[in-house]
Amino acid sequence: MRMDKELLARQLASLRQISPSQAADELDQAVHHILKKLRRGQTVSLPGIGTLRSADGKPVLQHRRKRRAAAQRRKRSSRG
Repeated sequence: MRMDKELLARQLASLRQISPSQAADELDQAVHHILKKLRRGQTVSLPGIGTLRSADGKPVLQHRRKRRAAAQRRKRSSRG
């Protein structure tokens, strides 16, 4: 499912009972905050989605399922 900024702002506005323009401003602030953290080399956790990190100056999303599978593989290999 693809969601553009306008649709996401409308959904957020409806959930939070604020105007779509206020919701769009909040989305802009959230994206700015995420990008700022990535530029500093920090990771950003997106609950239910995964983790964003910076690799060679570009954001990379490590999906939640892949992270869980990698952890399970490490656990199995440490047993042996």
